[in-house]
Amino acid sequence: MPVFRPFQSLLAIALLLCGAPALAGTNPTAPLGTNLTEVVDFSDEFPFVDLMKSSRDLIPGNATGCFDCRSPGTNPNCLAPNACPVNLNLDANGFLSGLQPNQVARLVLHAGSSVGELPAGSYTMRFDGAGSFNFTGANVTSSTAGQTVFNVTSSASNNIIINFSAITAGNPLRNIKILPPGGRCSNDDKRACDTSANCIGPSICELYTDPGIADAQLFQPQFLKNIEGFRLLRFMDWMRTNSSPMVNVADYPTAASANWRRVPISVLAELGNRSASDIWVTIPHRASDALVDNIATTLRDSFRADRKIYVEFSNENWNGLFNQNREIPRQFCPNFPDLAAGCENDGIPGNGIACELNSNFSLGAASSACFQALVRGWGDRSVQIFDRFDAVFGASARQRLIRVIAAQAANADLGRQVMVRNATGQNFTIASKTDVYASAPYIGTEYCSPTTGINPDNSAAVYANVDAFLDHFSNQGMARALGFMTSSRAMLTNNFPQLRHVSYEGGQHLAGIGGLTLNATCNSIFDAANRNPRMRTIYETYLANWKQNGDEFVHFYNVGRYSAFGRWGALEAQNQDPLTAPKFQAMLNHSTANPCHWQGCTQSESDLNIFRNGFE
Repeated sequence: MPVFRPFQSLLAIALLLCGAPALAGTNPTAPLGTNLTEVVDFSDEFPFVDLMKSSRDLIPGNATGCFDCRSPGTNPNCLAPNACPVNLNLDANGFLSGLQPNQVARLVLHAGSSVGELPAGSYTMRFDGAGSFNFTGANVTSSTAGQTVFNVTSSASNNIIINFSAITAGNPLRNIKILPPGGRCSNDDKRACDTSANCIGPSICELYTDPGIADAQLFQPQFLKNIEGFRLLRFMDWMRTNSSPMVNVADYPTAASANWRRVPISVLAELGNRSASDIWVTIPHRASDALVDNIATTLRDSFRADRKIYVEFSNENWNGLFNQNREIPRQFCPNFPDLAAGCENDGIPGNGIACELNSNFSLGAASSACFQALVRGWGDRSVQIFDRFDAVFGASARQRLIRVIAAQAANADLGRQVMVRNATGQNFTIASKTDVYASAPYIGTEYCSPTTGINPDNSAAVYANVDAFLDHFSNQGMARALGFMTSSRAMLTNNFPQLRHVSYEGGQHLAGIGGLTLNATCNSIFDAANRNPRMRTIYETYLANWKQNGDEFVHFYNVGRYSAFGRWGALEAQNQDPLTAPKFQAMLNHSTANPCHWQGCTQSESDLNIFRNGFE
């Protein structure tokens, strides 16, 4: 008998009204996955129909010309004697419940970008309650109770901002939705339209302003189209896992929250449902047992039972750039009797604070108390989380859950250290509670890296032109990336042959490090290389090498503009023509030519039909 759950109930109603939407996932044997980029207002990807969900947190300003009272700088409008209250009065979902005297609250819907530009046209703001507001970067064309229509001509250089200047007491503005122009085709949830002529076959164009359509669609059609070739979606950035402050259930957003900068767990599940994909969650390192149980229960009850859930404790716990690298050992070190005395002998010894990093983002030597506490705490807490998920899922746990330990591709032995030891106080190893080991075999980490790297100062010929660079990248760069793959594979073969090898991230890693981040030569060559047709062939070779050493390959990430801080996106913008994106094309080609090859990998048509024909 079908069991209908919150988002599924909403979708079920949509099915009755509109006919069944097509699944996003269309390749049941795809060997590839992708990370999804962080949900922010300046993104080049618009995953949600309701733009409110990707908006920035409200900014406290004032009515006399201070944009942000939290960062007044030298703006006289922000300084005394002008009132500039910083604290905003918000309800439980993050909507304004009131304004202080002289206070204005500003909501950035979209920060201007000529890469991921918002479509021009009429946008509809719907809301409950009452108050006063105006727009920056857009013009109001009509306004009635509960609805305002505004026109956006270009967001290429304009920030689109709502300025709230008054909130009606007892009936505040709330439940705000921002609906874009156009809609979706009734027989294809991956096809956008503005008239029925844009649809194919016996289909009509259902506008987002039509009753129930925006809620039923939830995700932008082009976003769904762009992920349809991937069997696994990793939600590390959607959960904002790195340096996460999340501890308690109440800290985490829900589907009713004003924005989804940290995407609700139920929405992660719903995207997996729509895309017929496996999903990968990264549990915040500070998460309480109650939050872990809440995440597990939500996924058990709302994610389709025919697909897998990958579960990982945080992300890159070895990486000193992220708080988890020092907070995990800081929490666990005092609890190990043989390490406790050395917990302050860290990167900055003798100041009374345990497990700090030095100027090189290091906890110290591998033999240090804090480093050993990281290794032990990482494994112990992973097993605790795995066991809590198992308890929630019960008899179905081994069919539905994939337990992940992920470590550094450049140091495969770190993964061995985490998995080889017994869990503290137990007679079983961490590896015995693990299903897959994950690494990130990036290609190109050595380019434009100071001192030991290959940079324009010590290797000028490599950077003479894009062809010279790609010659080097496809040979020496590829050889180094292959070394990452084979070393992790060998570590597993020699120590844990029962574990599968997957990538949690991967792809090109062309981003300057330190003083070379803004180097003009590095950046011009890196941009050109990523857009060059040769990158398609290089990626195809890279993925073929991975196939010889691992199972699922999860790219980092699917959509995002190029900048000095990286060219991670397979696509530069959500609406980019895929034929102009060599990395994206290479991945599609690889999936077509290389069906998944590991035991139990095939997503059969009968599995897909479970969801096509009803809910479990």
